[in-house]
Amino acid sequence: MRLATAEAMLATPTRTLIPTSTPISEPAATLRPTATPIAPAPITASPASPSRATNTPIRFTATVPPPQPTARATSKPSVGYASSNPVPSGQSVLWTGKDKTQLRLTLLKFYRGDEAWNRIKAANQFNPAPPVTWEYILAQVRVDFLTAGATKQIIMGEDQFVIITTDEQIYRTFDGVSLVEPEPSILRKMYVGESIDGWIAFPIRNGGTRLLLAYGQTIFHDEMRVWLELR
Repeated sequence: MRLATAEAMLATPTRTLIPTSTPISEPAATLRPTATPIAPAPITASPASPSRATNTPIRFTATVPPPQPTARATSKPSVGYASSNPVPSGQSVLWTGKDKTQLRLTLLKFYRGDEAWNRIKAANQFNPAPPVTWEYILAQVRVDFLTAGATKQIIMGEDQFVIITTDEQIYRTFDGVSLVEPEPSILRKMYVGESIDGWIAFPIRNGGTRLLLAYGQTIFHDEMRVWLELR
C-alpha cells in the first residue's frame, strides 16, 4: 500500500510556485518620459513694464526716481524794509535808529516832470530849470518823531533821503543844482512827539519808470534804510 501510494505520487507531477518577478539577468525596461530641466524664468521687476520670462539668470531691477530738491521756504520782506517791497504812497513805515530813535514816515504827495517844475518855480523864482534830459521830483513826506534815543531832539534834512531808480541810479537833493523847496521844507529841528509834513526836491535823469524814496542809509547816515514807493 505504501508502494502504490508512492507510485501514485510520482505519477502526479508536483506544482511548483514560480515567482512572477522579472528575471534579474534581463530587467524589464521601464518607459518613463524624458524630462528636460527647465530653468526658472527670470523675473524683472520694473514699475513701467510687466515681468517677462527669459532664459537669462534671475535678476531683479527697479527704477528709482531721482531725489526731489527740498523746497526752501522763502519769506517776503516786510513792507517798507526792502527795495523789492516798498511801502505804497499813503501808508507808513517805522524807522528805528541805532540809538533806538524811532520815526514814522509816510509819503503824502508826489510830483514829477512839468508839474514838479511848476511848483518848484513857484516856490522861488531863482530856482533853475532842470538841465536838458533831466527832470525834477517833488515829494512831500510826513515824519512823526515817536521815540527819542540818545538825544531828545533830531534834525531832519534833505540829505537823509535819496531816490533810487529801476537801473539802480542814486540821486540826492544836492546833485548838480541848488533848490529852494516849497514850504514847509523837510529841514527842521524836531523834538520827540512832534510831526512835520515837509517837501523834498530831487533832480533825476528822464525815463525812470519806478522810483523809490529811501530814508536812512546815506553818505552821511549809516543807519537802516526804509523804502517808500513814489507813485
